[in-house]
Amino acid sequence: DFIHLTIVTQECRVQLQPSLTDAGHYVIMSLTVPCGQDLVAVLMSMHYATYMIDCNKLNGEEEEIIEEPQQELSVQESVKSISAFKPVPVKQELTDNISSRVVSEITDWFDTFNFAPISVPQEPELKYKGLIFPDTLVELLVQPTIITGKTTMSVIIINCDDAEIMGYISEKTDLQEHIQSESELMPLIVNPVKGMACVGCYTEDDVWYRATILDVLPQQNAVSVFYVDYGNTEKLPLQRIRKCKEEWTKVPMMSFFVTLWKVTTGPEFDLESCITMLTNSLASPPYTMIIEAREPCLQVELFTADGEIAYQSLIDVGLLANI
Repeated sequence: DFIHLTIVTQECRVQLQPSLTDAGHYVIMSLTVPCGQDLVAVLMSMHYATYMIDCNKLNGEEEEIIEEPQQELSVQESVKSISAFKPVPVKQELTDNISSRVVSEITDWFDTFNFAPISVPQEPELKYKGLIFPDTLVELLVQPTIITGKTTMSVIIINCDDAEIMGYISEKTDLQEHIQSESELMPLIVNPVKGMACVGCYTEDDVWYRATILDVLPQQNAVSVFYVDYGNTEKLPLQRIRKCKEEWTKVPMMSFFVTLWKVTTGPEFDLESCITMLTNSLASPPYTMIIEAREPCLQVELFTADGEIAYQSLIDVGLLANI
């Protein structure tokens, strides 16, 4: 994977050793990548390889392996780096023993050919769509998932009268089975970028879910992800995210954000107490959600099965207040 990411679609300088037999293949003696590093030296410094003399044993001699001393690697970002997490190698030179035997046979093929940049089609940038609520849809049965602020939260739909939305919910249930069974076999994301669709393995239950990358943390080899069907976020190491299949993005995000309608902070407001009490007040879903306004965001009221305002207790103690 490292070699693939370093040289594929890149314009590199290569030095080849011609074969000693008519049926043999050229041997790559050095391969300089765009950032100026010799890939052979890079692999040596990362202890992915060791130097060998006459690797094809064409002259009948035994292989001579020269062990390279342990090198301390450092990691830093580079504008020419293919991956934000690619380690910067320590430059190494061929030993005198190796150089004296191969230099005379090296042909610099780079000076013989005019290389043109390789053009390959780019993968489409995958993103999720949001749910669209028709104007006729006013009442829904929902489950709050994450309290995001004093009067804001993420919710998911349990039931509603819109056939298209209910169809998406059914598709999402079927899709989750495929995501769980196939995600671990999907390619790793070695160069994550903000906004990229992916799948992440949630820490709490080790289940794979659809997600999008919120932030890239190169120094920690990690990313911050947002689970689009539930509204929660977490930091994950790169090993716990995978590329997302395009067909997995066809179903819209199931979670969406709402704010409580005509509710503001009260005279006894305390953010920590408010979020804790609001979380506890909304811990017995489902709730009936009435959409009162749609701009600039969905503004809603939430009612219990008994028809009571679900967050009335916060208003009673002064943490929140009606406008």
